[in-house]
Amino acid sequence: MVAKILTALSQAHLVNGSPGPGGGYALARAPSEITLRQVHDLFEREDRSNACPFGGGICGVGEPCALHDQLVATQRNIRDFLNNTTFENFRVAFQEHGLKPALAGEIPEGPRESYRAAERRRH
Repeated sequence: MVAKILTALSQAHLVNGSPGPGGGYALARAPSEITLRQVHDLFEREDRSNACPFGGGICGVGEPCALHDQLVATQRNIRDFLNNTTFENFRVAFQEHGLKPALAGEIPEGPRESYRAAERRRH
């Protein structure tokens, strides 16, 4: 799986690979020149459907659904996030601020808001 991901990144000229012992992968360009959009587009398909997820029908035809404005704003925020976030953000966080990803099973020092939805508990 990792090899397939690295191959796709290499074919997109986002990373360069060096074979053999001591080899590995490195970014092909400066971190500030690689956006999350470039990586996202390699692995995710954009839904170009105009179908309304709320009430059927076609978005943009007739009166907007109850969720229209929120869905449009969410879509815009995601697009802006992918287009404007570069690998430089990660480099700065790691090298200049010492931030590191939490290890699996690691418990944070204190409670903090998570971007993930709360998990449902099974009864």
